[in-house]
Amino acid sequence: MKSLGKNAFTLTEALVAVALFAFLMTGLYTTLYAGRLSFEIQNSSLVAQRYARNALDAMSRELRMVDNIAVAQSSSSVTVTCDNPLDGAVTYSWTNDPSSSSANRIIRTTAAATRIIAQNISLLSVTNNADNVVIDLTATGTDNTIGSPESIQLIKKIAKR
Repeated sequence: MKSLGKNAFTLTEALVAVALFAFLMTGLYTTLYAGRLSFEIQNSSLVAQRYARNALDAMSRELRMVDNIAVAQSSSSVTVTCDNPLDGAVTYSWTNDPSSSSANRIIRTTAAATRIIAQNISLLSVTNNADNVVIDLTATGTDNTIGSPESIQLIKKIAKR
């Protein structure tokens, strides 16, 4: 019988090499998976911030230039009605009623069109004071699969003309 010599690997050496490779690949996979989860959580937070800022900017731009602001609020909905010199009567509506097709959306309605200006708005409050309007909104991130979704709260005081 011939000897294998010094250039061959034994079965034990091959098994140890495979076990080390599997251990290193498991560590690499775990690191990459944790990085992906972190990215998804941060992305959800950025989405929430974008929705909140877009909604707040759109509403505040319009409410700055309108007359006759009327606010109707309940525990689950908010409706803001105003007279825009360009579009006529404008209504912003929001509800958190899960049975509604417009739940957690801020919808702008005019005689000519209806459009969604923000989604994933979990809370909206509008206070109509004598000299200003205060908008308080909370937007929630879109990813509910990883822990609790990120939320951002923004408050803006708008001076009336």
